Amino acid sequence: MIRVLRCAAVLLAALWAFGVGEAAAQGSSSVNRLLIPNHLRPASGGDTYGVGELIIIEVSFTGGAVRMSSDMTLGVQIGSTTRQFQCGTGNCGTQLSGASTWRFRYTVQAGDADTDGIRVQTLGGGTATRADGGNVTLTIAGNQVDGGNWKVDGTLGVAVTGLTLNSPLVGDTFRLGEVIE
Repeated sequence: MIRVLRCAAVLLAALWAFGVGEAAAQGSSSVNRLLIPNHLRPASGGDTYGVGELIIIEVSFTGGAVRMSSDMTLGVQIGSTTRQFQCGTGNCGTQLSGASTWRFRYTVQAGDADTDGIRVQTLGGGTATRADGGNVTLTIAGNQVDGGNWKVDGTLGVAVTGLTLNSPLVGDTFRLGEVIE
């Protein structure tokens, strides 16, 4: 009987040790970096996005590959409004320097405005897990992308429609004194 109890104790200790070791091997991941890549910056070549421009923010994690559901969003403050950047099919998932990197996108709308730089607020709305089963911490520290240098002007690039130009009095050229309306 004592021999059976010792064998059972050894077996339980081995199972417990295996479980603890497996959990320790899985580890955890956390947000490491927020970045707007150089090749994805405003079309104007400056630091301000206009209407219709796509803002893409890359979020990188430490600790290994991270799986993210397509309904995950990145809350970004543009002026006084929080916009939800989307991470959907085709937008996400490149492996970069040992950390899983995900892209979140938003198209600037008329009326969006931020003169002191956009600020990342939250990451959520979906699920994130490590490929090895470990934990993923979605907390974002610092709340800024590139030190707040990326601005939004929802009046830049606005398409104007419905304008007409009056015709010159004679021919196709306006002459001195003719009014252009």
